[in-house]
Amino acid sequence: MGELAVSGAAKDVLTTIGLGSCVGLVLLDSSRSTAGLAHVVYPHSTPDTRSGGQPAKYADTVVPALVGAMGRLGSLRGALEAVLVGGARMFAFVRARSSTSVPRMWMRSLARSHRPRSRSASR
Repeated sequence: MGELAVSGAAKDVLTTIGLGSCVGLVLLDSSRSTAGLAHVVYPHSTPDTRSGGQPAKYADTVVPALVGAMGRLGSLRGALEAVLVGGARMFAFVRARSSTSVPRMWMRSLARSHRPRSRSASR
């Protein structure tokens, strides 16, 4: 939990178990056969936790960390595709229509942490 892994070998298999209410974030670059996986535990970091060296643990810090790790393997930001899994509602008191429901918190945190640039700005 709170870990990330990347690979540039097509034969490698990246796995995580027990997501529950956590979110698995996968980044793929099929043109370079690279992949990254993060097991994200919490939607938001705090100033104290940002310096703790576990960016994959928080949705608002995992995207730059995973994109950076993929970049070190040669992936280009514009070539990455993302897949999100998990984020189950584990507790009955979390209402699906509530603005504080678990899936909505995850999606807001991940969306805030990565705002795609326009094509002209990324050239």
